[in-house]
Amino acid sequence: MQDQQILRQLREHRDPRLFGVLVERHRDPVARLDRARHVRDCLEELPPPYRAALRLFYWLDAPVDDIATLLGVSAGTVKSYLCRGRARLDRVLQRRGVKR
Repeated sequence: MQDQQILRQLREHRDPRLFGVLVERHRDPVARLDRARHVRDCLEELPPPYRAALRLFYWLDAPVDDIATLLGVSAGTVKSYLCRGRARLDRVLQRRGVKR
């Protein structure tokens, strides 16, 4: 159930092609969870501010203003973390050969 909620949230947010790696065209739950594990592993390679912003925004569905308060930075900085974090995550996924 939680996996489905995460997938729904990721599809609804701003850059669905990046997180499309989690959305399977077939209903194989093992493959879907395996891809989700790859994304989580790739997140660990990101700098802590980017990783924190992405997790709070996509996994916990926290608004930018709340993330800014939690991280002690401005909302603009959080938006930069999200943009740069998505770009870096995309590169890590490509480097590891995780297909979208």
